[in-house]
Amino acid sequence: MVTSGRKTGRVAIASLGSVWLSATRLKNMESAIRSAEFKKITSVLIARNGKLVYEAYLDGSEATTIRNTRSTTKTVTGILVGIAIDKGLLTGVNAPIMSFFSDKQPVKNPDPRKEKITRAFLEARNNTVKRMERK
Repeated sequence: MVTSGRKTGRVAIASLGSVWLSATRLKNMESAIRSAEFKKITSVLIARNGKLVYEAYLDGSEATTIRNTRSTTKTVTGILVGIAIDKGLLTGVNAPIMSFFSDKQPVKNPDPRKEKITRAFLEARNNTVKRMERK
């Protein structure tokens, strides 16, 4: 589904043309996904300039369907960490991350090891953090 010029919930919507995206190319992408040329893609959302410009659910589901996005989340997080390092907001992938979540303090099940958690640690050992939270 290609959306245009309205506001849904808290997400602003813009037209494809307003951000110079090709409807034809997006339809070709949808066709390739539906024909299994690309594997395990169930949905695609594209935002430009803070507005949703494209939204497609390719497995018969809808926006409210819960999806397993762990690998995608790690990829996007890695990109954002790279940008933060480039802009000097983080000193590197081994910088502690808890200071970025002051609004989430105190954490559930306090543990001094949590203060040492870094982006690199999370990517490599996310199950360890889950076990620390289950205490």
